Formats: sequence, structure tokens, C-alpha cells
Amino acid sequence: MAHAAINKKDIIKAAYEITCKTGFHSLTARYIAKQLNCSTQPIYFFFENLDQLKFAVLRRIISRLKRKLKYYPVQEDDKVLAFCLCYIQFAQTEWRLHEAITIEYDGNLSPWVFIHDIFMDLMKDDHHYCNLPCEVKEKIAMNLWIVTVGAASCVNSHILALNEAQLLNMLKLQVQYLFTSNHYQY
Repeated sequence: MAHAAINKKDIIKAAYEITCKTGFHSLTARYIAKQLNCSTQPIYFFFENLDQLKFAVLRRIISRLKRKLKYYPVQEDDKVLAFCLCYIQFAQTEWRLHEAITIEYDGNLSPWVFIHDIFMDLMKDDHHYCNLPCEVKEKIAMNLWIVTVGAASCVNSHILALNEAQLLNMLKLQVQYLFTSNHYQY
């Protein structure tokens, strides 16, 4: 690709593809430039630093996750549990991206900000959660995210062999526990 033809989208695409293959840890300006067959100059023309570029890649990963969620079947009439199952499936099929956002991302803005927003959007439209106080929704979201990431990591590393029905049951038990035990405080 000629230097003059490189634009911001090309750089983000190349960085995203590198992240898909090898994760965030190998995302350097030189490696991206090599993939684009250019110097690092265009990268730093469009991005002040690598954190800005990583943030753009993170946004693209979250967009991909949201697209997958749009087509994921809602389980037990609960959009939040469907998101958790969708994420576990995403982590299995896109394990590098899962590791990138849960383990490797070291940018200024945590991926949790995006995940939190997804949870809150789903909860406001789901009859199971919509009438709960905001602070309760936030605690449920954080607890479910921790369980979801843990389950995804265990399934990916073959520590646990759970099918979707077993994962759904585990998530439902976690929600029931949170609803019935008043464990919204830490």
C-alpha cells in the first residue's frame, strides 16, 4: 500500500487484524507500519500515540461484539443473560479478542466502560431489571461480568467443559443469588 493512500481506517483495520491474530501485546507502530508497507509516520499523523490507536481498536472489538449480540438468541426472556452467553461464545470463537480486552488492554480507558454501557442498555429494556435502582443494576452487571469472563476463560482453557445450557444455569444461579441474598454491597 503506497504511503499516500494510507488513511486512518487502513491503520485501524491493520491494527485490528494484528490484534485478532496476536493480541494487543504485539501491537506496535513498527509492526503496523510493516503490515501497511509504510513508515510509522502515517500512524503518528492520525494518532498522537499508540494508546489512541488501541482505543480505536477496542471500539472496533466492542462493535463486533455488539453485532454478534444483535443476532444472538435471547435466553429465558433475559437479554442480560443472553449477552453473557453471547460473550462466552465470542470468547470461544474470538479468543484473541477476548484476551485482548480482558487481559492485555493497557490503554487509558478500561474496556469495562463499554461493557458496563452494554449491560445498562440491556437492563433498561429488560423486565427482569428495568425497575431496579441504578446502583443495584451496576452491582449485578459487575458480578455477572466477572462470572462471565471467568467462565469464558475456563471454557477456553479447557478447565471446564460446559455446554450452553450449563452456562445458562450457572448465570441464572448467580442472578438468583444476587436477587435473593441482598449481596449488592461489597
